[in-house]
Amino acid sequence: MVFLIICIRSYCVPIHHDEAATFFFYIQTGDYLPFFSHIDANNHVLNSTLSFICFKLFGDSLFSLRLPNTLSFLILAWGVWRMLKESQNPLTQFILLSGFLLSFHFLSFFSTCRGYGLSMALLLFSLSYFSSFLSSASLKHLVICLLAFQLAISANLILVIVMLPLLLILGVIHLAKRQINWKMIFVHGINLLLLYYWISFSLFLQENHALYYGAGESYYKTTYLSLSYLLSGYKSQLIAYAGSALLLATLCLAGFSMLRTRKSFQEWIVSRTVVFSYFITALILGFYLLKKLAGVNYPEDRTGLFLYVFFILFLAYTLEPFSGKWNKPAGLLILLLFSGHFIGSLNFRKHSLINYESVPQRFYDTLVREQAGQKTPITIGGHRMRELFYAYTNYRNNGTLNLMDSPDFLNMNADYAVARRNEEKDFSPYYAVIDSEPDWNYVLLKRRTPVRRVLRMDLQLDKHMEGDAEFCDLFIRKQDTIIHSQNPILAEFEFSVVNKDVPNRSWIVMQIDTAQDAHYYYKRIPLNWLHYKWDESRTYTYSLISGPLDKKLSTIGFYIYNPNRQQVDIRVKRLRLYELEGAGVQKKSDVLN
Repeated sequence: MVFLIICIRSYCVPIHHDEAATFFFYIQTGDYLPFFSHIDANNHVLNSTLSFICFKLFGDSLFSLRLPNTLSFLILAWGVWRMLKESQNPLTQFILLSGFLLSFHFLSFFSTCRGYGLSMALLLFSLSYFSSFLSSASLKHLVICLLAFQLAISANLILVIVMLPLLLILGVIHLAKRQINWKMIFVHGINLLLLYYWISFSLFLQENHALYYGAGESYYKTTYLSLSYLLSGYKSQLIAYAGSALLLATLCLAGFSMLRTRKSFQEWIVSRTVVFSYFITALILGFYLLKKLAGVNYPEDRTGLFLYVFFILFLAYTLEPFSGKWNKPAGLLILLLFSGHFIGSLNFRKHSLINYESVPQRFYDTLVREQAGQKTPITIGGHRMRELFYAYTNYRNNGTLNLMDSPDFLNMNADYAVARRNEEKDFSPYYAVIDSEPDWNYVLLKRRTPVRRVLRMDLQLDKHMEGDAEFCDLFIRKQDTIIHSQNPILAEFEFSVVNKDVPNRSWIVMQIDTAQDAHYYYKRIPLNWLHYKWDESRTYTYSLISGPLDKKLSTIGFYIYNPNRQQVDIRVKRLRLYELEGAGVQKKSDVLN
């Protein structure tokens, strides 16, 4: 039943910004290899690789892209089953079962095209074999443990740091048990080489300022509170305090259990109570020291999910040595609490993480209906954090509409716009709300009075860009005299594309410079955001809009940019330039979202 719910959510929940970025930058292009792909922490390499395979096999539907994470739930369930087999304590079993298979917001990551669900499934699977290794000292169990952990790292790079405590405890076990032989040395040698590769990639990202998530000086707020809010679904200090109390109480209980148990050192170091107490303590202290000594960002919400995995294991195995009549009733109570929370949180319309905001499909469908009643392509305003999930929806609908304008602050110059409710005081004089959604407070807007387009230039062009050149100028005007006001402008392009290298990752660019600022406006149409393959017999019309021109222009230019030096064949046939007139077209929102 839980797996069916994950599948339905993978199909129904709209795409969010990070998923769309993963698709356009890594999956659609096939450029996902470390060091050679677009530099950003967004690239969860294993997720990008598997989703690229699904893209090639099953197409670009959202369910296809999410399939690797969806199926990885089965790996998670396999790991839980292996751990359930090892314990005879019903309370431990109920904690493992509930904590991993009935935690709704944890499981929500198995319905996204990101690396988090995939990595948590592989991490738990790895730890299930580590748990088996504690009992068996089997080389087979060790190899599977390390292999699964390496795959988890390839899906979520922060787990590089998490592997270090594992290697330390393994080293202690090998020495204490005298398990050092050439096979162990070979296995660990291969593992260390792979670990060095991922560490090098992490440093490469850090040098390029791509490891930006988790900034902040408060460990409690950045890591603990963000995880508490994410996993509970409530921004409640009471729940956060209760979780803190449970963590501290379990640490005290673990200490008591260790003190009351008389064991040899060899027995202690393979005790699950001791080992998982060590893990949770080492991870909490380790990330604090990394921040203070090396400036490494704290884990935050989704990047700290591994702490939840270790906490559930720590809680379950700390209680394992205790037995009594209360174990089964307490376990059933925990199962009931998780089940109730799961049912209360269940939905098929939104993501659990507040950063994973999205808009319903009906917003786009409304825009398509509105376009059907217009003679010219409508313009859609928005924000740079909204353009990608809108672009994916438009791409899936064969590029029917223009791309979204994407400034930092909402402009009032588009025919329609996707805005937030907190921008209402700025947009309400000029736009009417025609639809809204309750989860992220997005609204779909339509101009109260249409924007007028005044034609200032109409050029019949025959600019043909063929080959692997980086630039092709369409029109450049120095000391521009075409535009005589501060009103925004709209540039409309008519062009055709012959498919060479697919997808075509060229941009059609409008660049406006002023005497004070280069790239005062830099607007672009990434061609692969519209179509994977183009209809070679068709002429397409797409447009770009600027914001208000409140500084004296020095240059206005239009050109094709081929950043990857692909083989391209693009023919631009016409360029029209309009001045936009109407109430409020020079206005901007002052709300930063």
